[in-house]
Amino acid sequence: MTLEDNERPTKMIETVLADGRVRRTFIDLETGEVVGNGIHGYRATTKPPGKVDQPPFAKLWMPNLLKLIRDKELKQGEKALLFDLLVFLDWQSTMLVHPESGHAVSSREIADYIGLSSSFVSDTLTALHDKGIIGKFSAGKGRPFKYHFNCNIAFFGKNLNDPRDYERFNTDCAFTPKIRIDYKKEDRAIHMIRRDLNTGVTPMSRKKE
Repeated sequence: MTLEDNERPTKMIETVLADGRVRRTFIDLETGEVVGNGIHGYRATTKPPGKVDQPPFAKLWMPNLLKLIRDKELKQGEKALLFDLLVFLDWQSTMLVHPESGHAVSSREIADYIGLSSSFVSDTLTALHDKGIIGKFSAGKGRPFKYHFNCNIAFFGKNLNDPRDYERFNTDCAFTPKIRIDYKKEDRAIHMIRRDLNTGVTPMSRKKE
């Protein structure tokens, strides 16, 4: 990809890091000098950008929420934790992340953040998983589980960055929603622009000493 910086041709090289972020390096094609770089995003998703064209609402899908309540599928403690988990919704993803760092949260980190016992949170997350409300996925041997929120109940954003998030709750899921929400895949170019706005790193940011 070729860009222009003060009418000098540059080349952008993208490298995907181990944690899913992308390092972009900009090289002057005439001199070979590195004229800018930056690390963008976290995993395949990001927190919401600093500037958006609408308020950052989290959507609650009422027909499916009402089904949970009317069918008495959740115990009182499960309802309470489900509400608390809304603060961990990731931007345009189903993964639960820390509201401040954007990192995927463990059950212990959720418990610490909302001030509840680790055992209660862990047991309740397992119960919500068994009922198809929360997805619980192994992050590898000896590592804490990663959790996802059923996007047929609540979602933060407009489109999905990763369609696999949608498939998790529409294939062999214990919870059958009254309506299935149809999400579109986020356009990659728009996603990159939003990611850049969030990180505050412009394409031609100068390399730090």
